[in-house]
Amino acid sequence: MLRLASIIVAAAGISSMQAAEPYRLVLTDIEKNIYKETAEITSSALTPNSPSSWSVRKYVLRGGEQERFDIIEVNNGRLRFTVVPTRGM
Repeated sequence: MLRLASIIVAAAGISSMQAAEPYRLVLTDIEKNIYKETAEITSSALTPNSPSSWSVRKYVLRGGEQERFDIIEVNNGRLRFTVVPTRGM
C-alpha cells in the first residue's frame, strides 16, 4: 500500500510539472514598431547550467557598401551560421 501511495504521489508530481515557456526576444516587428539594433543571448546568461555553450547575436554593419545590413549569428556549440535578413532589400 505504501508503494502504491508513493507511485501516485510521484505521478501527481510529474503531471503537475509543466514545460518552461520558450524564451522569445523580438528583434524586428514592423506592425509593433520594434527594432533592436543590437542584441545578445548566451547560454551563460539564460541557462547557466547548460552543458553546452550557445549564443545568438544581432548587430548592424557600418561603413561603405555594408552600411545598415543586419547580421544575426547563431552558434549552438557545434554549428555556427550567419543570417543577413536585410540583404537585397
